Amino acid sequence: MKPRCLLHVFAFLATVNPLLACELNGLTEAVDRLKGGNEPNARYGAEYCVKILQGDTESVAPLNLLLNATVAKDERLKEAIRNCPVEMYKRAC
Repeated sequence: MKPRCLLHVFAFLATVNPLLACELNGLTEAVDRLKGGNEPNARYGAEYCVKILQGDTESVAPLNLLLNATVAKDERLKEAIRNCPVEMYKRAC
């Protein structure tokens, strides 16, 4: 009985854990930090945000790379921007 219960708990955590990584407040803070940062990354970040708001989902990957480079030293923000869906990027932009 106990192994079966543990199996259910681990299956639940494996399913829910990636969803808990993305945090809207942290993602918004990272996007704001990128847009207020050094050129040309700030301009590229703003352009990718505009494309995402227009429905271009392919711009999420380059924006994510820029965000990771911007918040490389801040572990809290690195964790907050991990595994975010496109809708969260739209809300953050």
